[in-house]
Amino acid sequence: MWDAADSAWTTVTVTTHGCLIYADALTAPVVDQGIMAVYFGGAFQTTAGNLTIQWSASGIYRDDNA
Repeated sequence: MWDAADSAWTTVTVTTHGCLIYADALTAPVVDQGIMAVYFGGAFQTTAGNLTIQWSASGIYRDDNA
């Protein structure tokens, strides 16, 4: 299971359709390797406001076949 604290930005102006999750602990073959892209299902926009991505308490990703 992949888990993380909620992600939050304050006083930001942005339009986003998703995000890239990367593994900060992975260093080879490259640092901060992307491991998953998340599409939000449409555009989310804020102008000088707050943007928070609230991840599920059960984890961001789970592979039940592992």
